[in-house]
Amino acid sequence: MLRKIQKLHTKEKIIQTGLQLMAKQGIIATKTLDIAKAAGISHGTIFVHFSTKNDLVVGIIDEVGRRMSEAFQTIKSENASLRTILEAHLTVLEDFEDIFSQILIESPLLPPAVKSTLFMLQSGISHNINQIAKKEMEEGLLQVIPPSFLFNTWNGLIYYYLSHRDLFAPGKSLIRTKGPELIDNFMKLIAKEKEKNNG
Repeated sequence: MLRKIQKLHTKEKIIQTGLQLMAKQGIIATKTLDIAKAAGISHGTIFVHFSTKNDLVVGIIDEVGRRMSEAFQTIKSENASLRTILEAHLTVLEDFEDIFSQILIESPLLPPAVKSTLFMLQSGISHNINQIAKKEMEEGLLQVIPPSFLFNTWNGLIYYYLSHRDLFAPGKSLIRTKGPELIDNFMKLIAKEKEKNNG
């Protein structure tokens, strides 16, 4: 039992160390040897937990997905609005802002397995956002917008700002600096006319 706990602890340490280094140096530029040295473990230990570096990147994205899922479940249990779901999305993204920015920059060069995991993460986020948005559309609070267009517009907005965060928030967290403004303006775009006037 103790060995199993130690193994899980080591795996978590590898994920966290890999996340920090890749966020700073880039995903492709970071070597598994760098991660092992920074984590204070042997190089071979990494491959006990992850067969390849790509598997480690998938593990990091899975960790983001787990945190996102937990945040959404907490919000949904409290009678969520679309605004609170978007806020939860950005809260988790802020914690992973550096690595996500690297993923966006390097995405054309990332292997299919990593892209597939990232797509699954986006699908989960899309489902949660569209579930709440549909309810508010039915209540007449939002314009009726196709679910894929709604999510892709929101996601595209966030990704555009993250890709250019040096321009929009130099030396600062883009999400912390611009997040509330992005949510406010996105909500204005999709609100029914009477809701815009009330706002």
